[in-house]
Amino acid sequence: MAPTGQWVSMAFVEERAVIAAPITAVFEAISDVRRARTWLEGFSQFDLLPGPERGRGARVRAAGNLLGFSIETILEIVEYTPPTRLVSRSSAPIRSQTTWELKEIPGGTLVTYTGEYHLPLALRIFGDRAVASLVSTQTRQSLENLRRILEPTASSPETC
Repeated sequence: MAPTGQWVSMAFVEERAVIAAPITAVFEAISDVRRARTWLEGFSQFDLLPGPERGRGARVRAAGNLLGFSIETILEIVEYTPPTRLVSRSSAPIRSQTTWELKEIPGGTLVTYTGEYHLPLALRIFGDRAVASLVSTQTRQSLENLRRILEPTASSPETC
């Protein structure tokens, strides 16, 4: 919890999918800010800020709508280990840490997304389950979009 007591609730999300593409291609797509809006659901804005374009320290201004609230935040890459792991954090208005982990498997790449979201009081009225459900739905759609981009003939993702 933040010192002010502002963050009092947490939503946790974990989603997995197998993408029949090389791990390097999947990591390239996930880590390329310029391509994010082509596959990442839930964002109306995802703009690179001054500084590194990739890797640790890269930052983006992200905006979207969450349960009727307009949300804008700064996401910063805090861990970058190509081609297996990318971690980002935001501090306000929703404090979050999201992790993309990739593992090479026969026939493709296993992608695991985990996110922890500490909710401000304004969103607490909806509850962490409602937020987790919405973010899970957006994450599943994002994984399907990513698969569609990397596997042009695929019809739907294989989820785990």
